[in-house]
Amino acid sequence: MNAHDRRLRYILPVLRRNVLTSHGAMRGPEARCLEYDLGHWFGVDAARVVTTASGTASLTAVLRAARALTPHRGRDEVIVPVVTFTSTALAVLHAGLRPVFVDVDARTWCLNADLVARRVSDRTLAILATDLDGTAPDWRALRRAQKAHGVPWLLEDAAPAIGTTYYGHPVGARTADAAAFSLNQTKIFGAGEGGFVVARTRRFADIVRALTRYGELDPAALRRVSNFFGDNAKLPELSAAVARAEFATLRRRVAAAKCAAAALTAVLGPLAPIAEPGVDPCWHKYRVRLPADTHRGRLEDALFARGVAVTRQEVAPLSRHPMFAPFCYP
Repeated sequence: MNAHDRRLRYILPVLRRNVLTSHGAMRGPEARCLEYDLGHWFGVDAARVVTTASGTASLTAVLRAARALTPHRGRDEVIVPVVTFTSTALAVLHAGLRPVFVDVDARTWCLNADLVARRVSDRTLAILATDLDGTAPDWRALRRAQKAHGVPWLLEDAAPAIGTTYYGHPVGARTADAAAFSLNQTKIFGAGEGGFVVARTRRFADIVRALTRYGELDPAALRRVSNFFGDNAKLPELSAAVARAEFATLRRRVAAAKCAAAALTAVLGPLAPIAEPGVDPCWHKYRVRLPADTHRGRLEDALFARGVAVTRQEVAPLSRHPMFAPFCYP
């Protein structure tokens, strides 16, 4: 079955039911089925998986949940890698928190656990690390840093990392207290737009779910009450249907990405990206290291001429973005 027919197989029942989005504050049947599928993938109870409207909505809800579950209200800072996609730090601001930027490991481009201690304070709510390009940081070292400094939460921006494993387990399932994923079409597992959260505990997942449906813990109650400062960030049924269709071929696409990355690494040698020990990346993107004197424009033109898609990602650290200037320390 080709991709077009496979998607129609999931989409047409949604159109026939004429329920194109979740009903009221409740999730629709396609979104609930997708949560079940993802629970099976991650080896967790489906109740610990929450679908959302986008990866950014996922991460914002995770941060708000962490804040809601933290008794010490003075904690309003979040450790963020200085090299990551803009939405990582924007989600921190959306949650009413302050990003504190920390440099990345020069080998892996992921958050450097050794540098985290220098920026932790009694105001630190969470350490938020990114699985950049579908690889991953040293999660064990980050967990040790979190515990050593009494930071309440270790959180994960796993937007592009479905298919990545850390010591044999999918990232998001055991690496952090909660992980936010994206279903944007650019990802290996895309549905046009959407996202989901995998939480370590049912309690955390329940808060995230409430935050994506107006803050209501029990939307089925006769008298609906908002318990938290929530939002409308549920995954529409059509997007959930597309995601379920794409999920059917996820293992094959992850395997193809890994095969392509292995072929590139064999050719590029020292220019190839480096993964932490224990990390088996899904290679959402393959970030190449170039000598300082490389003429990038000419290289891009040559690659495009040969049908190789290239792009420049994170060309400036977040600390140099005008948006985040007020949050940068000297």
